[in-house]
Amino acid sequence: MLRLRGPKCHERNYGFTRSRAWWTNPGKIKLSNQSITFKNTKTGKVEHISASDIDHCDWVRLADSPALKCLLKSGPMYRFGGFKDSDFDRLSAYLKKNWNMELKNVEPCLTGTNQATANFIGSVLEFENEGQLLFDIPLANVNNCSSAKNEVIMEFNQNDECAVSLMEMRLYISSDPNTEEDPAEEFKRKIAEKAGFLKESGKELAVLEQVLCATPRGRYDIKIYPTMLALHGKTFDYKIPISSILRLFLLPHQDGRRMFFVGHTAITIRYKTQHRNISHCENDEQNRK
Repeated sequence: MLRLRGPKCHERNYGFTRSRAWWTNPGKIKLSNQSITFKNTKTGKVEHISASDIDHCDWVRLADSPALKCLLKSGPMYRFGGFKDSDFDRLSAYLKKNWNMELKNVEPCLTGTNQATANFIGSVLEFENEGQLLFDIPLANVNNCSSAKNEVIMEFNQNDECAVSLMEMRLYISSDPNTEEDPAEEFKRKIAEKAGFLKESGKELAVLEQVLCATPRGRYDIKIYPTMLALHGKTFDYKIPISSILRLFLLPHQDGRRMFFVGHTAITIRYKTQHRNISHCENDEQNRK
């Protein structure tokens, strides 16, 4: 068993970057013959990754320090950061002996180029230049993608706990005279397929028409599905995973007659403004029930 443990917070801590959320959490990582176990020291949550589910592991750079990057056979990617350069030999030997897996040292491309070849590896989008990795994007972080002419625009999930957060990325996709397909549209389709954007499929459980919402402001037709809420407005549409709704509140209005129905989400609902709550004012007792 290999334990890699960070000491006090003002010293070196081993962190864990989840592909779905893309923020670093302090914690402790433990490798055994069968799995990787990570315990978040902030929340106490424990993550288990079976060694048999891992396709391959790479030694990469994450910010200013090395990291262990694990790509699962099912597509998701995990990154454990905060290592030292001296940990490579020890970790490489352990994976070779116990998992029969080579730990590849992936050197980043530092040429400063703005051109790259895009590769879809599982649910990860990697950009390479002359065989060297520029950067990668876990596509579970992408919540929307659109195309316009030769440009593809990706919008990302937001985390309010991060001081700096990537909100949008625009990529120029060069045209190919030898094909009739639109390269930008095809690239967008692949991103949507790998990212698993929320789609309205199946029969809705309930439909609420022309609901007046305080946030996001406007009237929306709300369709409730087993796994998501779909809000359709005159200008904007929103799709919210049920799993992202953390709390529901009934709050009294200051007039004493009406009530606010509020849903607090774990994700930021963003268009012209950012929201973490869905608010609706209701004055009918039967509707509230």
